[in-house]
Amino acid sequence: MMLPLREVDAIFVGQPAELLDIVHELRNLIVRILPSAAEKHVWQGLAYFDPARGGVIKGGLCQISIKNQAVILSFIHGTFLPDPHHLFTGTARYKKEIRLTAYEQAPWPALQELLQAAAAFDPVSLTFRR
Repeated sequence: MMLPLREVDAIFVGQPAELLDIVHELRNLIVRILPSAAEKHVWQGLAYFDPARGGVIKGGLCQISIKNQAVILSFIHGTFLPDPHHLFTGTARYKKEIRLTAYEQAPWPALQELLQAAAAFDPVSLTFRR
């Protein structure tokens, strides 16, 4: 279940429209990939998870936040996900992130691949669901 659009806009109030466009497009991708995803306002952003597997961490798909003029797409289990396009940044042991600063420059097909991999990943067994 996704939050109403007005709530999402209120979370990111004052942010540039171009960054909000990226947030909205990421939300659209998430819903297409995992229609049962739950969306929750946490950690100054949005967290997406599969409620059938657990909460924000155990069932975690990704998080979206805006920091330093960029949309940050974070994957709590990122270290276990394939990254053939080398998009991940960050030095955390498990959590990996991608910085997006312009809608037109965002690697949308690669982001879709990562979201699909995250939706298929089961951190409990460290396997991918088919």
